[in-house]
Amino acid sequence: MNDTSPSSKASLYRPEATARRARSIYGDIILRGSMSSWVITALLAGIVMGGALFGILAQVDGQPILSWMLEQVH
Repeated sequence: MNDTSPSSKASLYRPEATARRARSIYGDIILRGSMSSWVITALLAGIVMGGALFGILAQVDGQPILSWMLEQVH
């Protein structure tokens, strides 16, 4: 009456439901991020690159800000 063998549990699901699930296993898998995550990534990369360029190109007392800031720390 309380048969818990694997064959009795497999009969709990409709055959068409399990067939559809089995077909989906063999499909193509495409890994890609959403557009919003790519936009945020591009913005953050732009901010980092802009900050680095500013530190190299902008000058204080005739030397780049990055060098000037490192000099102030010592």
